[in-house]
Amino acid sequence: MNHRRQISLVATLVGAVLLLTGCGRADQLASDPSLSPTPVPLLSPTPIPPLGSPGAPTSTRVPPSPTPPEAPPPIVSPTASHIREDIATRQAAEQAQDQSILATVTAHALTPVPTPYPQPPPGWVPPTVVLPLGLIASTSPGEYTCCMFENAWRGIVDDHYMLVYAGALRQDTQQGAIVVFIHTRSMDYFDGPLEFFTPVSAGSLHIVAASNGRLTLRSTGGQTFLFDTETRAWVTP
Repeated sequence: MNHRRQISLVATLVGAVLLLTGCGRADQLASDPSLSPTPVPLLSPTPIPPLGSPGAPTSTRVPPSPTPPEAPPPIVSPTASHIREDIATRQAAEQAQDQSILATVTAHALTPVPTPYPQPPPGWVPPTVVLPLGLIASTSPGEYTCCMFENAWRGIVDDHYMLVYAGALRQDTQQGAIVVFIHTRSMDYFDGPLEFFTPVSAGSLHIVAASNGRLTLRSTGGQTFLFDTETRAWVTP
């Protein structure tokens, strides 16, 4: 409690001292004007004149120099020699084109035109060619060389000549084969060769008989085969 009173008393004394000090400073300033603070004048901004007017600051930037335009190419007047060369070049090109056209036309004109095959008159029927029928001892049907043949047979099937060669493959003599050619009775059209191989490899074939449109063939292995000339297929003996 006593401590608080001491602090309050000290604060009161300090306040009194400050008050007296302030009052004395005010009386001193009032009795001596020289102690008053000197006012400082405010500086007004200096106006800047616009660009281009007298006294205006000059710019230090150097404008870029304009690029001069390109000079047009010189006009060269054609001389007499140039004109002659140009005319000669054109004439040579025209002559080459004319020669190419002439060569094409000449080649076309010299190409022989095939003679058209004469057509028979209306209603014309080709004559029938009479050929021997039955077994034939021939062993070669011309240029057909895939097989080796022992004999052949010719007959009339569906009003066409049928020629059958019997034998075996040249590269495999155990594989029996027959080759069939079909001709019109006038011999102006044929179909073939048509190849037929035996169901089993039993050796080369030989035609031994022909009856009721069926050929009987016997192989070198001793087996017998039947071939139907109308259906053009192997049938069971």
